[in-house]
Amino acid sequence: MALEPYLFETGVLVLENVKDRDSVLRTAADAASSAITAAGTPISAETLLGLLLGREAQSPTGTPEGVAFPHAMVPGLATSLVVLIRTGQSVEFGPGRPCDLVFTMFGDAEKPWEHVRLLARLARLTGRSDARDRLRAATDDASLYAMIQAEDAANA
Repeated sequence: MALEPYLFETGVLVLENVKDRDSVLRTAADAASSAITAAGTPISAETLLGLLLGREAQSPTGTPEGVAFPHAMVPGLATSLVVLIRTGQSVEFGPGRPCDLVFTMFGDAEKPWEHVRLLARLARLTGRSDARDRLRAATDDASLYAMIQAEDAANA
């Protein structure tokens, strides 16, 4: 499963000054809301943020490698999508889980299998320290977008 259909350029962001998890999730929800609404399914950023915070309350999504995978199932979503954010400093995604790479996923509630496959793909791509290092080296949105596309293509 390639990431390309689920990524969008305005949803790949480098945020140097973000300081907490909720700010990262709000930014991801804003980007996703804009993309989903533009595709014809109006949904507010507040609704998406609420879904993300509810999921995080169940079980934090940070990993020991500094990568977080917050995710939410959205009823009526036409297709899954991913917002990638690299933060300038790590933010806590669970106790003792500082993360600076955040892959926020929004999945179609009617296609949970797609959501699981997408999560597995992201876990494989970020499972190697060299891949994480390349993503962390991105200095702006465009270079991060190019890096994740290159990682995806190299691991097809």
